[in-house]
Amino acid sequence: MDKSRLERRLAVFVLVLVFAFFGLGGRLIYLQVARAGYFSQLSLQNRIRILTMNAPRGNVYDRFGQLLAANRPCFVVSLMPLEKEKTDQAVTELARLLGITEAEIRAKIDKQKDRPFEPVRIATDITPEVHTRLIEDREKLPGVVVETLPIREYTGGVLAAHLLGYVSEIAPSELEGEAWVGYRAGDIIGKEGLERRYDKELRGKDGGQQVEVDSTGHPVTVLGDIPPVAGKGLVLTIDAELQKVAEEFYDQWTAKIRSGEGFSEAFPEADSGACVVMKVNTGEILAMFSRPAFDPTVFAAGIDAETWETLNTDPLRPLYNRVLLGRYTPGSTFKMVTAAAALETGKTNPAYRVYDSGSYRYGNVLFKCWKPAGHGSVNLQAALKHSCNSYFYEMGVKLGPGPEDLVRWAENFGLGLPTGIDLAVPGEIAEIRGTLAGREKTDEPWMGGQTLQAAIGQGHALSPIQMAVYACSLANGGTRYVPQVVKQILSPDGKVLEEMKPQVAGTVGASADTMAQIRAGLVASATELTGPAGPGTSAWLFSNFPVKVAGKTGTASAPPGDDHAWYVAFAPADNPEIAVVILVERGGHGSTAAAPVAKAIFEQYFGLTQGARPRPPSELPATSGGD
Repeated sequence: MDKSRLERRLAVFVLVLVFAFFGLGGRLIYLQVARAGYFSQLSLQNRIRILTMNAPRGNVYDRFGQLLAANRPCFVVSLMPLEKEKTDQAVTELARLLGITEAEIRAKIDKQKDRPFEPVRIATDITPEVHTRLIEDREKLPGVVVETLPIREYTGGVLAAHLLGYVSEIAPSELEGEAWVGYRAGDIIGKEGLERRYDKELRGKDGGQQVEVDSTGHPVTVLGDIPPVAGKGLVLTIDAELQKVAEEFYDQWTAKIRSGEGFSEAFPEADSGACVVMKVNTGEILAMFSRPAFDPTVFAAGIDAETWETLNTDPLRPLYNRVLLGRYTPGSTFKMVTAAAALETGKTNPAYRVYDSGSYRYGNVLFKCWKPAGHGSVNLQAALKHSCNSYFYEMGVKLGPGPEDLVRWAENFGLGLPTGIDLAVPGEIAEIRGTLAGREKTDEPWMGGQTLQAAIGQGHALSPIQMAVYACSLANGGTRYVPQVVKQILSPDGKVLEEMKPQVAGTVGASADTMAQIRAGLVASATELTGPAGPGTSAWLFSNFPVKVAGKTGTASAPPGDDHAWYVAFAPADNPEIAVVILVERGGHGSTAAAPVAKAIFEQYFGLTQGARPRPPSELPATSGGD
């Protein structure tokens, strides 16, 4: 090889070498100078981590300061993302120690993949035994952190479960909705009831710790922290003792109904129902429950798949809030609407009489009264006392043939309309409007006989909360109040930030005389044992009761099963304070299935039973000695 050719090759080699050194130097300058900030931050993120410190949710109290929902400390397991090999090892060991599958853990990691430097919550409220094993096996668990954080606790278990609601981890579908803007995957939110309606007030503001971690992802030094701020508290209108008595008695009584104990027949389907107790002059709810119920505590730590499946497939639907969302035929409890409509439109008067032989002929059809032998000659008050169908069939004829007057007066009482209760999430449909027979126009012609059925409460579908508004307006002379559950919002240190005032939704528009005639019929129904046609339908309970009660039973046909049992009442009848609405699904007769629950509630509220809460002197009832 000649010398010149060798020199050319050497020159090329040197040139390549120079370019390589320049390239390497340029890359080093780029990485160490131009990108120094980026890689410094990346290194810092590998060494410095932020641990979220969840804020405790605000406490929830009843009207007397009894704690209904609070927080307790629990152990929480989180996993810090590391290189794949270490994460895989931690996932395998965690699955073994926690008794869950690796797939469940990886699903949680995937949900948070957009935040790669934040710990992923794997398990909440682990047992002390599991906590001990995690500490002992710490070296096999790179990136695993065990913290103590607050978890929601419901002091009464199932008490007021549908009212309070429950909390759980936010779902991916919820993150996409406008209602949860600003929330992130892994956040614990209110799912139902007050927990959902007042989530923004209750949740508080999370804090955090800045910690330095070692090569295995375990914290070694706390570099700084921002303490969490507790959520605001709620004082409810609920009386927890009254709520407890109502729920416990309802459960005991319906158990007897199911078995037939003390009854002429058993009603084995009588497991479900609802109850509302309201102050008639403010709309404050003192007690409210739906049956069957559930324990909201099972959701706080993350409900397991088996329990969730059980709750969702139970044919009795324990998660379903019957108070707000249930729709039921009101039966005879609707007859006060018919009475008001007939009186106010001038179609009848209090002295007008109808002879009931046990049936009422309309055209070629016989419409039967519930009493085969009939009630004889009855006026308005006697018809309400005995719940005489024939009288109200005739009122249906007078108001008909169309349903317009019945619909208008039902709506005047708030029936078939959303109530505006403060459990409803703003911007969402939280209450079912309900159905009034004949209100919605259809292609099918309305028949006169349908008006007769509507007049005795058939064909409508109404919720217990609507019935409670109705009962209050009957008691107070015609004012419809918006049902109220929250009385005050408190700061974390217990100061009152906001006081909720009663809200009037509207007025019935009936005359004082009309309302007085109806109330007199309800008093007779609850208190009079004598008369030509026998006792009032619930007089067996309240004829000698220390407080005068006004009430109306309802036995609502609901084929193909047994009838629904209703009781709508208020007391004291002369100066009403509270209204009670009881529904026992498939319970048979309102007088035997539902009315006894109302009696237990009145006994507790008016301090007539041993252990009942003493009532403030300004609220002592006006009793009536002879009734």
